[in-house]
Amino acid sequence: MPEYRLDPVPAPVFTVTSDDPAQWIKPTGKSLEFRTEGQTPAIDFVPFYRIFDERYAIYWKVNRA
Repeated sequence: MPEYRLDPVPAPVFTVTSDDPAQWIKPTGKSLEFRTEGQTPAIDFVPFYRIFDERYAIYWKVNRA
């Protein structure tokens, strides 16, 4: 089990203009990978099974602009 010595990183907050995630999350062209558009910084989504020894978030706060 990895040992994280740093404080947790807060999950990103997305500010969006549409309730439809397809408007601000787009496929990257790689299998099951997506990336946000219009967010700073952009966030990459990859399959959960590929994440190892990294922090991750499953839920995010979404604000409507």
